[in-house]
Amino acid sequence: MKEKDYQLLVHTFDEPVCLVDEEMRVIEANSKFLSFFETSMNELAGKSLFASLLGKRGKIKDDEFRILIKNLRKGKVIKYMRKGQERKILLFPLTPRASVNKFGYIMLLTEPRKEDTETGFGLHDYVEIISHVYGYIYLLSKDGQILKEVLPPPDVDDKYRIAGKRPQEFLDKKEAAMILEKIKTTVEKRVTTHYEIEWRSTEGKNFYKVKFVPFRKDNVLAYVHDITEQKKVEREKDEFRKMYYQAQKLESIGRLTAYIAHDFNNILQVVRSNAELLKELKPPVDWNEARVCIEEILKSVDSASTMIKALLTFSGKHPHSPEVVNLNKEIKNLLPMLRKVTGERIKVRFSSHKNLWKVLIDPSHLENILMNLVVNAIDAMGEEGEIKICLKNVNIEDIGVKDITLFHPGDYVLLTVADTGIGMDEDTITHIFEPFFTTKGKGKGTGLGLSTVYGLVKQNKGYIKVFSEKGKGTTFEIYFPRYSGKVDKKIVVKKRYSLFKPDEINILLVEDEEMALKAIASLLEKKGFKVFSANSPLLAVEIAEKHRIDLLITDVVMPEMNGVQLSRKLKEKNPSLKVIFMSGYPADIVEKDGKLKSIENYLRKPFTFDQLLS
Repeated sequence: MKEKDYQLLVHTFDEPVCLVDEEMRVIEANSKFLSFFETSMNELAGKSLFASLLGKRGKIKDDEFRILIKNLRKGKVIKYMRKGQERKILLFPLTPRASVNKFGYIMLLTEPRKEDTETGFGLHDYVEIISHVYGYIYLLSKDGQILKEVLPPPDVDDKYRIAGKRPQEFLDKKEAAMILEKIKTTVEKRVTTHYEIEWRSTEGKNFYKVKFVPFRKDNVLAYVHDITEQKKVEREKDEFRKMYYQAQKLESIGRLTAYIAHDFNNILQVVRSNAELLKELKPPVDWNEARVCIEEILKSVDSASTMIKALLTFSGKHPHSPEVVNLNKEIKNLLPMLRKVTGERIKVRFSSHKNLWKVLIDPSHLENILMNLVVNAIDAMGEEGEIKICLKNVNIEDIGVKDITLFHPGDYVLLTVADTGIGMDEDTITHIFEPFFTTKGKGKGTGLGLSTVYGLVKQNKGYIKVFSEKGKGTTFEIYFPRYSGKVDKKIVVKKRYSLFKPDEINILLVEDEEMALKAIASLLEKKGFKVFSANSPLLAVEIAEKHRIDLLITDVVMPEMNGVQLSRKLKEKNPSLKVIFMSGYPADIVEKDGKLKSIENYLRKPFTFDQLLS
C-alpha cells in the first residue's frame, strides 16, 4: 500500500489510531485519537508523538521514553491511563525496514472490552487485519454474506456499498459461484486463497484482485485491490507487442521472399540455359553434351525441391509419421552416424536421465533435428571442440523456465545440444530460425538448417530455446511433451505397393495442369503403358465409362471434384481399381481438401519416374 492508503486506513477504525514514521513523528491520526488526547492535527503533524502528548505533561522521562519505544517496537503491549480510562498501546510495523519510507508504524490505542462475535474487533483482530492490508477490506461470513465494510474505498459510491449483501446479488452467476467456492476453501482448509473478478457495469469493465484470509472460526476477510488501470496498461503493452511482432513478421516475410526469389531465379537460370543449349544442338547430336545439360537441369530441379521441403518443414507442413519412442534409445542408435559426421577431433558426449519418459515424435524428424544441430555446431567450432547431447525429465513449473507463458504446463523430456563454438550475439540469436538467414560465407550455407529444426520441433508439439554468448558456445534446449497415452508401436503406418507390368494395365492420368499432364503422360508412354489423359475429373469419368481402367493416377486438389471424390466415384463401377494420389500442395491442404488423414500411395510433386514406378 502507498502512504495515502494508510492515511485513509487510520480513519476506518473505531478505536483511536495514528500513523507514525520511524522516529515516532505523527503523519496522520483519526478523530478518536485526537479527541482522546484533546489535540488537533495542526498541533501533532510532524512532531514526536510521545514528546507532544506524554512528555510535555512530564509523565515520561527521556530514558523511560526510549525504553517505551523499544518495547513497542518489539511488539509488546503497553498499558496507558488517561483521565481514568485504561488504554493499551500497540505498534504495527508497516514494512520490513520502515526507515526507507516516510512512515513506519500504525499505533493503536484500544480498551479491554467484550468482542461482538459477529462484527466487533478486538486487539488481536486488528493485528491480523493490518498484517494483510491490501486495498479495500470486507468481513464475510462462511456463506459469503458481507458482514462489515472494514475498509471501503475512498469517496465510495453506491456500487461499493455491499454490506449485508451476498456475491450473487451484485456479481454474475459464474463470478459469484467462484467467489463462494474460494470462501468455502478458505474457511474449511484455513488457507489464503486468491481470485480475480471482472465486474461489468454501465461504466464499463472493472477488474479486482481479491485475497481471502481465514478470520476467527467461520469468517473470512476479503482484501480487494482495484487492478483496472493495471489491466489497461497490460492490454496496451500486449497490443504494442502484437504490433511489434507483426512488424517483425512482415520484415521477415519480405526478407524471405527476396531470398526465395534470388535462389529460384538462379535455379531457373540454370534450367533455362541448359534447355537452350539442348535446343541449339544440331544433328547428329553429341549425346555426352546433351547428357551434361540434362543432368544440370535435374540437379536444379532437385535443389528447388529440397528448398521447398525445407520451407514446408519450417512452416510445420512436413510429412509426419509419429511414433511413441524413448529418446535415449533413439539417440544412442544415431550416435555412430553423428560421430562419423563430426570426425575424431570433435568429441560427441551423450548422457541421459534414468527412466526417461516416452515422447510422441517422428523418428526421422529427430534424426533431421540432431543432424542439423550437429552440423551447425561443427561450423561454429571449426577443427576441434566438444558437443554435449543430454536428455532428462523436467516439469516446466519446477525448473522455472523463462517465458513460461509460451509453454503448456506439464512434463517434458528436455533434449540439450551444447557446443564449445564461437557463440552468437543477441542480434544473431533473434534471426537464427528464419529461413535463409546464415552467418556463413557466400556459398557455404543455405540458411535452412535451423529453420528446418524449428519447424520439425513445432510439428512434434515441442518448444525450442537457444542460449549463446560470443566466445562462450551455444546451447539449444528442445522440450518434447511427455507422452502419457497408450503405448502403441506405431501411431501411423504407411504401406507401399508395387505396380503391374506396363503391358498388363491401362492408366487413367488426371491432372488439371496441362504442362504437368503432358510431361507425366509422355514418361509413362515411353515405358510402354497405355495412358488415357484427362485435364478434369468430369472428363476422367467420361473416359472411364468407355475404357477399362486398371490404375488411376490423379491429382488431389482440383476443381469440380477432388481426387478422392473422383476415385470413389470410379470405384463404384470398378471396385478393384488401384489409385495413386499426387499433389504439389502441403500436406495440411491436401488433407483438408481431399479429406485425407493417413494417405496411402501418395506422391509429393516433384517426384522422379522411379518413385512413380516403385
